[in-house]
Amino acid sequence: MCLMNASKKKILYSAYHLFRRQGYNATGLQEILDKSKTGKSQLYHHFSSKEELLLESLKFYSEKVYAETSKFMYGIKSLDEFERIIAGSRRLARSQSVIVGCYFGSIAGELAVTNPSIRKFLVDLYDDWQKLFVAGLEELKNRSLISKDAKTDELAEFFLVSVQGAFILAKTTEDLSVIDRSIQKSLNYIRSYAI
Repeated sequence: MCLMNASKKKILYSAYHLFRRQGYNATGLQEILDKSKTGKSQLYHHFSSKEELLLESLKFYSEKVYAETSKFMYGIKSLDEFERIIAGSRRLARSQSVIVGCYFGSIAGELAVTNPSIRKFLVDLYDDWQKLFVAGLEELKNRSLISKDAKTDELAEFFLVSVQGAFILAKTTEDLSVIDRSIQKSLNYIRSYAI
């Protein structure tokens, strides 16, 4: 992505910000063009459809979030380090002064039932994230910081489901403290397996 054409990058970033804030269906292509200061010919040169633009924005953003989370998960040394996730989650839930929730969760809520290709992408994304969290929990298990009996796949799933629910509630209530409380409770549950 670092070699991405400048006009493609502008369109992709503009689409991402608008889809994230307003949703897919509420965002028109003209709005994306206006925000990106590009033309229709540039848009259709890079993307064959609005759906392809959405998929590209989801891929771009997921790669960024996955890379950041991977650095953390593959280097985790203590249960306390999980608390760093709170700050990252708060950052993900906000777009400037607006609480937008999780981009992926918002798109899933809007399109998963009606768009099989978007649903498939998001299923694979959540599966990859769960595996990443399992890897971090397995590392804690290998360091004898959590019980060998801990089912890391179930703990990772519980954590991700809790966080996604917190994002939805924070977006609905416009209250980021929901994320803090939910993640803290999820971390306390994981800590219940501490040795």
